[in-house]
Amino acid sequence: MNSEELLPTYEIIEAVLKNSINPILIQLENDIGKLKYRCSVYVDDKEMSSQIIGFSETDGIAQPIRVRFRPTFNANQLKFQVEAVFSKDISPQGTGFSGFWTKGKVNTDNFIVQKSPWIVQYSVWKWKGWK
Repeated sequence: MNSEELLPTYEIIEAVLKNSINPILIQLENDIGKLKYRCSVYVDDKEMSSQIIGFSETDGIAQPIRVRFRPTFNANQLKFQVEAVFSKDISPQGTGFSGFWTKGKVNTDNFIVQKSPWIVQYSVWKWKGWK
């Protein structure tokens, strides 16, 4: 598959995690409680790196989050997409809540993240990839 996806540096991944993903997880904590997450960087269908993050002290299953990166026309910028598809058993009763999706850009020189609003997903139980 020639998608142009790439594995960025650790600093870029951490900037996206800190400035885009963590604020969403903190906000979700109010609705679904403290959970553990497995945040993975994917290139095509292959997991390239991952880390467990979260706010739960329990040994529950880590809810999956996939992050993907692509180059832009600007040499010092990457675009990213974040997709979370959570298990049905953590969805608040009767809501169909299944995760979230967001995107943005990150400057590869100074690690400044330009994030887009995030979208709550309902009854989306499969990975969609780039939109």
